[in-house]
Amino acid sequence: MHFIRDTTYPDFYRIKQDMLNVSLNKMKKCVVIFTFLTEIVVYAQRDGDVRLHDVKSLSRSGLRGTFEIYHKGRWGTLCDPHFNAADARKVCRLIGYEFDDNENRKLDINSANEFVWIHGFDCLRSGGTVSECLDQEGNGRRQTCDSAYAISANCEVGYGTHSVRLYGMSGRFYSMNYPRNYVNNYYCAYYINGPQHSTVCIQFDDFQLEGCCDTVQVFDGPSDTSRSIGNYSGTNGLHVKICSTSSAMTLKLTTDYSISSAGFNASYWIVMHTCSELVITNGYANSTNLFGSNATFNCIEGFNFSGKNVSHCLENLAWSNTNVSCQPKDCGMPYLPNNGQVWLNDSSTTYGSSVLVRCNVGFHVNDKHPEINLRCMGTGKWSSENYTCVPVDCDNWVVSNPTSSSVTYSNSTTYGSKALLRCDLGFHIEHTRDVFTETVTCTANGTWSKRFPPTCVAIECPAVKLPANVNILNNSNLSSQYLVGSIISFGCQNSTSIIGRNSITCLVDGTWSGNPPVCKKVTSEKFCPNDNDFYGQIWNVTRTGKIICIACPNEYIGDISRHCLIDGSWLYPMYNCIHKSIAEISQALQHPTEEDIQINLLKLSNLTSVAQSSGRPAFGGDLNQVTNILDTIANIGENMSVTTEQTESFLSVTSNLLDQQNAKSWQAMGNDAEQQIEHRGAMRVLHVVEKYVSLISEGSGDTDNTSKTFAASNLVVHVAGIQNTTDDGISFPENAAQLGISSVLRFPDKSLKDSKKYSAVFYKNMSSILSAASNEQSTLQRSINTEIVSVNMDNWETNPEFEILITFTHFEKSLSFPTCSFWNDSESIWDSSGCKVVHTNQSHTVCSCSHLTNFAILMSPFIQDNRKTKALDIISIVCCSISILGLVVTVALHIYFHRHMKTDKKRIVVLMNLSTALIISYALFLGGVERTENMAFCTAIAALLHYIYLVVFCLMLAEGVDIFMSVRFVFTTKSKFKWIILAAWAVPAMVVGIALGASRTYGYGTEHFCWLSVESGVIWAFVGPALAVITVNAVILVVVMKTMFGSQAISQKSTSDKSKMAVRCLLILLPLTGITWVLGIFYVNKSMAWVQYVFAVCNSLQGLVIFIFHCALNTQIHDAVLKSRKRRETVMPTKTRSADVIIRRKHEMNSTSMTVIDSSISESEEKTHVVGDKIIGSSKINKEEHIHARWTNRSLTVFSYLYQYSQTTVD
Repeated sequence: MHFIRDTTYPDFYRIKQDMLNVSLNKMKKCVVIFTFLTEIVVYAQRDGDVRLHDVKSLSRSGLRGTFEIYHKGRWGTLCDPHFNAADARKVCRLIGYEFDDNENRKLDINSANEFVWIHGFDCLRSGGTVSECLDQEGNGRRQTCDSAYAISANCEVGYGTHSVRLYGMSGRFYSMNYPRNYVNNYYCAYYINGPQHSTVCIQFDDFQLEGCCDTVQVFDGPSDTSRSIGNYSGTNGLHVKICSTSSAMTLKLTTDYSISSAGFNASYWIVMHTCSELVITNGYANSTNLFGSNATFNCIEGFNFSGKNVSHCLENLAWSNTNVSCQPKDCGMPYLPNNGQVWLNDSSTTYGSSVLVRCNVGFHVNDKHPEINLRCMGTGKWSSENYTCVPVDCDNWVVSNPTSSSVTYSNSTTYGSKALLRCDLGFHIEHTRDVFTETVTCTANGTWSKRFPPTCVAIECPAVKLPANVNILNNSNLSSQYLVGSIISFGCQNSTSIIGRNSITCLVDGTWSGNPPVCKKVTSEKFCPNDNDFYGQIWNVTRTGKIICIACPNEYIGDISRHCLIDGSWLYPMYNCIHKSIAEISQALQHPTEEDIQINLLKLSNLTSVAQSSGRPAFGGDLNQVTNILDTIANIGENMSVTTEQTESFLSVTSNLLDQQNAKSWQAMGNDAEQQIEHRGAMRVLHVVEKYVSLISEGSGDTDNTSKTFAASNLVVHVAGIQNTTDDGISFPENAAQLGISSVLRFPDKSLKDSKKYSAVFYKNMSSILSAASNEQSTLQRSINTEIVSVNMDNWETNPEFEILITFTHFEKSLSFPTCSFWNDSESIWDSSGCKVVHTNQSHTVCSCSHLTNFAILMSPFIQDNRKTKALDIISIVCCSISILGLVVTVALHIYFHRHMKTDKKRIVVLMNLSTALIISYALFLGGVERTENMAFCTAIAALLHYIYLVVFCLMLAEGVDIFMSVRFVFTTKSKFKWIILAAWAVPAMVVGIALGASRTYGYGTEHFCWLSVESGVIWAFVGPALAVITVNAVILVVVMKTMFGSQAISQKSTSDKSKMAVRCLLILLPLTGITWVLGIFYVNKSMAWVQYVFAVCNSLQGLVIFIFHCALNTQIHDAVLKSRKRRETVMPTKTRSADVIIRRKHEMNSTSMTVIDSSISESEEKTHVVGDKIIGSSKINKEEHIHARWTNRSLTVFSYLYQYSQTTVD
């Protein structure tokens, strides 16, 4: 017999759900199966079922006895020593009966059941269900009370019972006292209620009533007023099955006053009219299947639900959602460990599948097995996820002599890792002279590829073979062991002296720092003086020919040497000192990895930084050794990838080497005669950078048009692809100032044919680091006055139209004569072949070259200092202003008094023309030579200055020719002087016109002065004619001086008088003939800067000289002024005026005679006789007077302003 466990409808649903769960768990199909249940009669025993077990009389109705619960496959009791009557009615309610009587239903029946499933009635009293009150963890044998306290109850229909409510989906009910006879005059109603959408069915299994009067009425509803569906008496109800049409049924037993019988025994059940059972393969549904209820779905372990998780039981008893399924969980592909493989055993990764994880050779799983099996679990995860393939460990590679070597590992000591044995500084691998490292690899079997490490032994320098008379001062045994750092000092025997090194040092590469000296008898007593070099090292007085060597500071290896030359001067000291850290880096890079290169580059960057040096230049040995390291890296890079990080570190080290602080060290290395020419100086660094940049360019690809630019403090590197160019070609950089450089390179479009990439390196300032030696045949010293630009491009050699244009910015604006040059490696000098200057000014030069290499501008430093130009400007302005004033006074006086002067009129004409030309030239010079803001105006000023200066030179030439003619041909009467004057103004106009036409005005005006440009060559349109005039006038000067001093009058004078006369003549004739221009030639370097001042004074005071000699010291001007004054003061009769005329003529005659006597010049070969104060041979005296007058007038010629020419040479 099965009874319901609770009295509420929700428990009905739970009973039904439990029944379905048991059923669904046994299904193994993949689709939902619907089963329509029409009647439910009997259920198998389930966990939580309850019953009353009559242990005294099994013949009783079963409605009395011990309360037992079915749990864990066994019936057990509920034990409580304080069980009461109310508890007994609660038990009947749990069994399924609820009575309306007040009978005491407590029984005292000892239970024979030894299992107890509920300990105490408190849980049930407080409203708990049977399932909730079960002892889930116990085994039923944990006793809290003995069997006498097992709860029992009487749930029979008694005499006082007139209504019984039946609960549960099924059950059995009896008449009063069944199977004994019921009593007369009795009635009892039985109420059976089911849930909604259900019907109630009953069946009488035993039916014995009085045939006439005792009846059982059946009503289709919840009360006896409902519709009657049956009326039974006697035995006609036996085995009758009756079902209601509603969810409730009422039975009413009525007896009369006579004859009783056994009554009835009936069963009932609730027939649910519900949706069919939901069956899902690998899952189950939770639902009462009642109309309006919802079903939810669950999958068993290892499966995931697919579909909508809710289904609604509709009014037509059909489910709203049946498209559901339970799919096996997919664990997915298991984690693929590095250095391992995964194999699927059954080609699936779903629940229940298995896989094999196998590690590669040289690796094993965490537990050191080569493989592991995994299974996909119900959780959707693999049975193990914490596994990796770890490399086999070879353990440490133990060296035999840890004091001279060390071992480092690339990553660890595991499979594939490398162990690097590195000998300490001064040691090498035994039996391999130049090998300092050895690398081994951890193999798959857990051992190193070479079981035992090699031994590192000390590096030794070879024994020294001594020349004659040379001995070793600190070691007499020539077979001694010479380790790194050992020093051998030399001495001489037999009264000889050392020529060469006084000591040598054993270097880290096993070689000596130099050769032993020779000992010779020295007769020279020259010595090099005491000196302090740029490191502060003191060098004592040393005999010539000797090389003094001293030890390097601590932490350095090598020696410091300085050669005392035969002429008694010192060479730069050679600090061949290598820091031990740098030497160790050099040794470590014998077989480096990419990581080793980067690490050591960072170390080098720190060791060579300016901040690290504390302001001291790096030693030459360090510079040379670091350059060797960079060269090694550049060579190794051919087999490795060049990263951005590595490039930046490489260029940082290079920039440190080329810092201006190290200039002295590079200069010293450039003079090291013990090094090969190609290894001297800093040019080797440029070659190393070029090699490394080619690796960067190769790494950028052939068709990549992206560019890469790397900027360091002293250089900028740019690599780029060539693609999609414009007609203008390619230029770099677009913004030079942003990169800290000033040069710009441009490839015209014609130069890019068949080329795909190019590279450029800009070295910011190496003027004091690199030699400026060139193959130019010039006495001018040269210096590098721009950045050095190294350019490379693929396939440029095959392009006949190739050209590169580079715009250089000058460092020093004061240098001149730029030359576009490239470094000629074959001759180790700067060469200009294939390069030319396209345009230049004071600040920039544009070069065009037909090839690629390292380019720079060489310029001459031999010009004036900028700081002196202000003083020269002041001198020029003051002197020119004075000259203009003197010339104006001179012109005014000659125009006013020319009627009163006896001087030849053509002399006055020449003087007026020359003075006018000089006034114009001075005015143009002062007012327009620096008006460069307007180029057209500046060009006009330059052309006018060119013209007027040529006029001045032509007039001075005319003056010189006139002097020559007057001296050599005294009696020449026919003259073409007026045509000469016209030519002096016309010929310069022709020259200027031709120059303007030929140059198209290019070169007329520069950035700083409105004058002729030196760079364009237009200056020769002035310099050529000027030099011609100077040459002619110089010859005339020699002839005049020779003629003058060869005259009888001069020859009779004393030596002192002759000297005074010569000086006076030179002072007059040198400016007149323009020979003072020769002063410009003597300014060849800064030490001759005083020449500029002499040059400026002599040529800007020409107007003052003309005023002094043609006005202030001119007696004719004095007489003209005097006569003019007397004429105004004298008011006399005609007689008196006649007498005055006589006196005036006499005075003029005396003045003329005095002039001849004072000058003492006579060019006539005829004799002049003077007796007392009388003049004999008047004709001859007149000739001499004529010659003297011509000399006097001709000797006051103005020369053009020479300072301007000196400035044009600067441009």
